[in-house]
Amino acid sequence: MLATGAFTSRKQAALAGDIARCACRDWTADLKHLRFDWPLPGVGGSAAPALGAFLERQMQDFAVRRLLVTASMANKIPSGAIDYITIPDLEQLDDPDAKRELWRRLQGQS
Repeated sequence: MLATGAFTSRKQAALAGDIARCACRDWTADLKHLRFDWPLPGVGGSAAPALGAFLERQMQDFAVRRLLVTASMANKIPSGAIDYITIPDLEQLDDPDAKRELWRRLQGQS
């Protein structure tokens, strides 16, 4: 599972899909795009606890083995709430060297 901010282009959406498929080692996997919107009508406060709960629920519902979170999203998750691997923001992966390094990291993890 990959948690990232909103996509700014189709290229980012495609890249996110490739990252998720690489992480689960299944290039034919069907992907679901789920969205977390905050604030919810009538609900105030910090988004962090709600985001943590949302991600935890998705991990349970979809039997997620590995959660990848972009650097900018990692700042929004409560510390210690869930275990995840931080990856660069999608914008940073326009650089071929950064993308190559991410692929190596993902392929090297079990």
